[in-house]
Amino acid sequence: CGEEFAFGRLCALSGENSPTETALRAWFSDKERWKEKSEKLGKTVSAAGFSLSDRASAEALFGKNPRFSPTGIETFEKCPFSYFAKAGLLLRKRQKAELSPLSSGSLIHYVLQKIILKYGGKGLSSLSDEALREEIKALLSEYLDSVFNSEKDKTAGFFYRFSRMAGFLFRLLRRLGAEFAVSGFTPYAFELPLDDSGEVPCYVLRTPEGATVSVGGKIDRVDILDRNGERYVRVV
Repeated sequence: CGEEFAFGRLCALSGENSPTETALRAWFSDKERWKEKSEKLGKTVSAAGFSLSDRASAEALFGKNPRFSPTGIETFEKCPFSYFAKAGLLLRKRQKAELSPLSSGSLIHYVLQKIILKYGGKGLSSLSDEALREEIKALLSEYLDSVFNSEKDKTAGFFYRFSRMAGFLFRLLRRLGAEFAVSGFTPYAFELPLDDSGEVPCYVLRTPEGATVSVGGKIDRVDILDRNGERYVRVV
C-alpha cells in the first residue's frame, strides 16, 4: 500500500522537478517491480510539446492575420493541441439534437442585462424581494417562450429547471445589488464588443514577419466610476 501511494505521489508531481519528485523517481528507478511504469511515466512527461511548424498550413488554417479571443488564448496556453483541434480543425463533440437554453450562459446574461439596465446598480439594491422575483420570472418566461414554441416541450423537468434558475438568479442579483450599494461604480455597458468598428478597438500585435494578430471578443459587463476628474473602469 505504501509503494502504491508513493507512486501516486510521483505521478501527481511529475514535471515539477521538485526535490520530492527527484527523490521518488530515484527510489523507484531501483525497484524492479516499478521499473517499467517509471520509464513510461518519464517518457510521458518528457514528450515534446505539440507544434505546427509548417507556415503554409498554419496560414491556411488560421489566416495570415489571425484574430483571437482571450478565451482562445487561455485554451492555447493550457493545451496547444486542444486549440489546434478546436480553432484549426473545427472539431466539435457530437451534441444531442435538443434545445437546452437553461444550461447556457445566454439566459443568465439576458436576465442580468435587462434588470440592471432597467433599475441601475443603486436601484437594484432597493428593489423588494417580491418585485425582484416577479421581474425574474417575467424575463425568464419571455426568453424561454421565444425558444420553446409549444406547450408539449414544457415538461415537469422543464418547470423544475425553471424554478431552480429563478432561485439562482434571485440570489445572484441580490448579491450584485449589495455590491453596487456600497460601490461608486455604475453599470456602463453589457456585451461590449472589442472590434475595429466599435467603441473599443481590438488589441493588435505585429509579428516579426509583418503580419498582425488581433485580440478581440466581448466583455460581459463594464462598470465606470468618475471621481475627482478621473475615470476608472472595471471589467467584469
